[in-house]
Amino acid sequence: MRRRRWLVLAGLIAAAAAVYYFFAFTTHIRWGSSYDLTVHVESARPVRAVSCEVFGRHNEYVDDVVRYALPSETRNGMFSTTVDPYVGEPITVRVITYGRESYTGRNLSRDQFRFLVVVVTYADGRRVAKLVDIPDGRVSREVRITFD
Repeated sequence: MRRRRWLVLAGLIAAAAAVYYFFAFTTHIRWGSSYDLTVHVESARPVRAVSCEVFGRHNEYVDDVVRYALPSETRNGMFSTTVDPYVGEPITVRVITYGRESYTGRNLSRDQFRFLVVVVTYADGRRVAKLVDIPDGRVSREVRITFD
């Protein structure tokens, strides 16, 4: 009789653990959102235009955008912006965030687009690009980039 009670108790504990695991660790919601990132661009030389574009991963395409200083208007990206003429004001660009939540509202994962390419067009027509890491949007929503 005593052994049967222990078996029933162990079964109940196992069932409770399975229910807890299901609600706490299985995906209930996949979510996506975005936030505004403020970009401050500084340069010692006169700047005619500034282009900012957000990328989710660093790959050959991003390397080509930086290498050839391709402004975002050549791709018409949804998460890019171009300011022409540039007068020194901060620029705003959208950053994608996404993740998964459990049935209990616990965050199972959270990520965001991580890379920002800033292309500066100087008054003489020369273009220069920089690749910048985007900070976690929960920590900071601003970046400062200095061009020589």
